[in-house]
Amino acid sequence: MTWILRISTGSFRPYLLGYFIAKTIKHREQMYKLTDEDYRGLWLVASPYQIEKEFGSRSHSIRTIYRRYEKYGLSSIKEHQKRLCQQLAEKSAPGTPESHIKEQIKLQSAQARYKSFQQLWKKIKEHEALFDV
Repeated sequence: MTWILRISTGSFRPYLLGYFIAKTIKHREQMYKLTDEDYRGLWLVASPYQIEKEFGSRSHSIRTIYRRYEKYGLSSIKEHQKRLCQQLAEKSAPGTPESHIKEQIKLQSAQARYKSFQQLWKKIKEHEALFDV
């Protein structure tokens, strides 16, 4: 009844508020949300914190991303990087400093993360272009 009274007095704020709420809900429905497949593709190159920071509301919470990784039996990134560093140290030339190996892993990981993020942003833009979000 308050709305009717305000509309009858010439105020269109309730209408506009309702319009913006409906538009926001519609926008959320059409906005791309990262899938399990997306998370598996990002597993080794980005931490859940980096994923959430990069994709914001298009991603799930950090804890949810960790749960999804647990669901698929994916170990933590740090553990995997330690094993990788050990394997590379064994195969490297004698006397190669471990810090050099870690820096190379970090560099390769950053390059792969950038490439993966770019591919995923392209996928997101294509999806949202269908709805003109």
